[in-house]
Amino acid sequence: MPFHIGSGCLPAIISNRRIYRIAWSDTPPEMSSWEKMKEFFCSTHQTEALECIWTICHPPAGTTREDVVSRFELLRTLAYDGWEENIHSGLHGENYFCILDEDSQEILSVTLDDVGNYTVNCQGYSETHHLTMATEPGVERTDITYNLTSDIDAAAYLEELKQNPIINNKIMNPVGQCESLMTPVSNFMNEKGFDNIRYRGIFIWDKPTEEIPTNHFAVVGNKEGKDY
Repeated sequence: MPFHIGSGCLPAIISNRRIYRIAWSDTPPEMSSWEKMKEFFCSTHQTEALECIWTICHPPAGTTREDVVSRFELLRTLAYDGWEENIHSGLHGENYFCILDEDSQEILSVTLDDVGNYTVNCQGYSETHHLTMATEPGVERTDITYNLTSDIDAAAYLEELKQNPIINNKIMNPVGQCESLMTPVSNFMNEKGFDNIRYRGIFIWDKPTEEIPTNHFAVVGNKEGKDY
């Protein structure tokens, strides 16, 4: 419920949405950027677009320039007609990628160089990752396939979890249930050979008028030295 401050004819009111924002004061830089660009995408595309933004800001090992081009092109495909023009590849050179707001101000950018440095800039935050680029002399490119190996199949794991009626009920009715899923899901992942289980929580407002966001949780585990 909204939180009322003061009394009389002009009390101040803090909405649930604002309370969530205050409570989540350590918002990652990519989420601050997302708040400025999420209206580029319809609600049915926002989850996929946000996952793509997260991958752009946290590039996996083996990322190449072609992968970066593909991710920005995916965002263009997911955007509303007209807004795709705010998502650029090669605006200031072939190794510069960016997303601009409605005033043509930069929200997020990625810059690559010839020695494999991948620099992300968003909302005043900058981080450089060192990648093996396809153009680096003497290095053969290795194509990376995500979530398609027989031993790491997230979709199959989810279906197996749903065989437990209690867990399935919480998955299908997530309001207020997400936190209580963490322990059984962690135990399940441990049984599958994963350790260092972590959770990433994301609040998404599908519509500007919503008072309470939809909660999304991503499960990350390490197996044989690699995160999934």
